[in-house]
Amino acid sequence: MTENTESTPMEESQETLQTTEHTFEVTIDYNKLSLEELIEKVKELNAIENIYSVAKEVETIKSVFYKNLRDEKTASKTSLLEEGGKEAAFVFDQKTENNFKSAYNQFKRKKAEYRAQQEKAYASNLHIKKSIIEEIYSLTKGEEKIKDTFEHFRSLQEKWRNTGAVAPAHNNDLWQSYHHHVELFYDYLSINRELRDLDFKKNLERKTDLCEKAEALDKEKSLNKAHKKLQELHQAWKEVGPLEREYREAIWERFKTATRVIHKKRNDYFLELKEKYTKAAELKEEVCLKIVAVYTILPETNADWQKASELVLELEKEWKSLGRLDKSKNSKSWKRFRQVLGDFYQAKNMFYKQRKSNLKSELDKKFAICEKAEALQDSTDWKSTTEKIIQLQKDWKKTAYVPKSQSEKVWIRFRRACNTFFDKKKAHFKALDAKKIENLKNKLSFLNELNKKTFSEKGKDSFSELQKINKDWNRLGPVPREKEEIEQQFRQIMDGFYKSLKINQKELGELKFKNKLENIKDDEFKLDKERQFIRNKISERQKEIAQYENNVSFFANSKGTEKLKDQVYQKIAECGARIEELKEQLRLLNEL
Repeated sequence: MTENTESTPMEESQETLQTTEHTFEVTIDYNKLSLEELIEKVKELNAIENIYSVAKEVETIKSVFYKNLRDEKTASKTSLLEEGGKEAAFVFDQKTENNFKSAYNQFKRKKAEYRAQQEKAYASNLHIKKSIIEEIYSLTKGEEKIKDTFEHFRSLQEKWRNTGAVAPAHNNDLWQSYHHHVELFYDYLSINRELRDLDFKKNLERKTDLCEKAEALDKEKSLNKAHKKLQELHQAWKEVGPLEREYREAIWERFKTATRVIHKKRNDYFLELKEKYTKAAELKEEVCLKIVAVYTILPETNADWQKASELVLELEKEWKSLGRLDKSKNSKSWKRFRQVLGDFYQAKNMFYKQRKSNLKSELDKKFAICEKAEALQDSTDWKSTTEKIIQLQKDWKKTAYVPKSQSEKVWIRFRRACNTFFDKKKAHFKALDAKKIENLKNKLSFLNELNKKTFSEKGKDSFSELQKINKDWNRLGPVPREKEEIEQQFRQIMDGFYKSLKINQKELGELKFKNKLENIKDDEFKLDKERQFIRNKISERQKEIAQYENNVSFFANSKGTEKLKDQVYQKIAECGARIEELKEQLRLLNEL
């Protein structure tokens, strides 16, 4: 008796399906929680009896947890490398991950247990509801009183309503079968209109109440609660029996109108949410492009990479602050974000690996320079070693920067070696200066005595005496540089003595030069100065010879130039002889 129902079972099923078209959940932005807070959240959700109701939320937490865990591992490893550590030495504490695994495994166990219980309940409920349908069918074939039959029917309806859900795969067929047998029962009862009309009246009251409850949902602020409640009302609607024909369409239309109001609010919300997600996706892509711009032109220094890292961290926070997107876009956006971050950190790691290699090379250079300085720190060759130490200091400055944590020890060694040498040099010359002042007093006294002496023309005998005087003078040692005019006074007196002797000039020159060498043999500065002086004299004489030879070529075979040519040749010979004398002096000088 299908005409006694206000809608077909298929129509009600379709309307019910519309109420489950979207799944709306108010979610927390888990990206803002710490790893420990995420673990506590999973434990909190594990306490919920219907574990399936939070399954998606737990899986979302799992995804965020492992993403953040990877980020922390990457940051820790990068920090280790930047501080000069080795990648092989990197160890990350597994305690936090193990705590999460423990909580997540508990969720999986509860989920499996809940599913097993649910399937068992589904099977039991299916069996009960099938038996209810069979009993309703048997009522139409019985011979008991109508009143008793109707009461029995009511008890079966109550039992149906109190029986839980069945597996979704059986739900629609089971409902249609139940609805069909209810109609058969009402056809059976049509012979007793009083009972049927009473049932119609109760059904109208119940459906009117359902309409009022559906209409009241418009005031519910939580769309999630309103949607869930509407689904419950639709389920209750299906469990209410039919109405009289005159009320069917109106009451059903009223219920559908209330349903559409909630649907529209939800659809409007999802349209707004879609627009919000679209805008957020665009903003997230802009952030990704900013990150790409950071490493498009790679930084070249540690300071630049530090600044770039700070900027990327700020951009990462900005990206996360934009929140999650809808499921279809979130995965793609997240993959894109991980890609650009991965490219940045890969480039950064390559820089620090290369930098680490370069730092080792520079550190090796510093050690080599330090070892050279340590080898020189006890040298007493003051002039030469000073030049070498200063050059090593310049070489040190040319080496590239190495972090203090790695270079401080070798720097302390290098500085100690340099200071050791210069402190010894300073102490040496300080003592030497005191000795020179003493020498000055002795030489002044020596000059006073020397001025009283006179020499006769005894030739070499007197010269030998002069040599002894010269040696005695030299034994008195050097004087302060600013008092070296005393040496000039001594030479003037000695030159006067030499002039009083009858010795040829060449021999006298040789003897005087040897005496001069004797005077300066302990002064490296004066020896160098004398070498340069002799070399300059040799160079001057060689230029004179070249000029004389050039002049001779102009004379050719002209008459009247023989005398001039002879004079030039004489000068060339004299220059050559002088060059030989100078070379001999240079030889004597180099033998010291």
